[in-house]
This record gives sequence, C-alpha cells and structure tokens, in this order.
Amino acid sequence: MCYGPLTYFLRNPGAAKAISIGGYYDDGPSYAYVDGNTGPNGFRSAALVADQTAFVNIPTGPFALSFVICSDNGRTIAYRIAENFIVNKGLQVDYDRTFHRNGM
Repeated sequence: MCYGPLTYFLRNPGAAKAISIGGYYDDGPSYAYVDGNTGPNGFRSAALVADQTAFVNIPTGPFALSFVICSDNGRTIAYRIAENFIVNKGLQVDYDRTFHRNGM
C-alpha cells in the first residue's frame, strides 16, 4: 500500500546539484521524485526503506520534489523528514506554485 505523492514546490537559486534528505520512509520501497520523474528535470531516487537518506538531483530554478511512501506489510504508512532540508540545502519555497497564486 502506498501514500502520495506528498509534494514540495521549491526553488533552487543556485546551480543544479545533488542533495540528501534524511528521514523515515516506512518499509518501502518508497521513492523521491523530481518534477514527477518526467521532462528535462525528471529524476527518481533509489528505493528508500525505513531510516535512510534520499539522494536527489535538483535543477536550478523551480522544481517539484515529491515523495511516494509505501508499506509492504499493511496499511500503516509512516513518513518523517529528519531535517530542515529546505533551509539547510539553500532552497526556497515556491509560494506561487504552492498556493496557485499565478505570481500574485
């Protein structure tokens, strides 16, 4: 059973880079996706299980970071991000996309 996607709409003001995001991703396999794993910025992490670190490649500028969390032994889905990765990795929240403001 899976839950998601849980999506963060973010901006990377710097150069494209790989980032790590520590957390708990249930007993999986769970995945992190950049831009829905499609298009020029599409990326899917390696399978995540339990307490692990997700490694994702992010582009410069706006992108969507999504998590799909899966459990292979029942309906309970547990998900936890163990760090303030947005601030720690120098990212910004894309408020226009998050709240569908169209630049307002």
